[in-house]
Amino acid sequence: MRNKPLDAEEQKGFDPATMVGKTCFISFIHYTKNKYKGQTFKKGEITNENTNLKFNGIMPKPKDFEAKKAINPYMIWDWDKIATEDSIKNSLINTKMATEEDE
Repeated sequence: MRNKPLDAEEQKGFDPATMVGKTCFISFIHYTKNKYKGQTFKKGEITNENTNLKFNGIMPKPKDFEAKKAINPYMIWDWDKIATEDSIKNSLINTKMATEEDE
């Protein structure tokens, strides 16, 4: 258990892929957008329309907490590798262009 932030030198050499498969608690906070200030929302009514989700922190899981097994396979996004594979790169570009045209 680390319990301290990475310093600048550690950040340069940190590979997030080393965290795949590790368990922790990740905390997020919903902030009501200005347009909806003063309104209250019932369970299930909090959406991207009325709130912003902000990352709050990462904490170690309690020792007595048993984490569930992963449902989905692990995936590590490697932009450098994908950017060099023309077929995937073109697919991403075409998808982005189609989305921009639809807007």
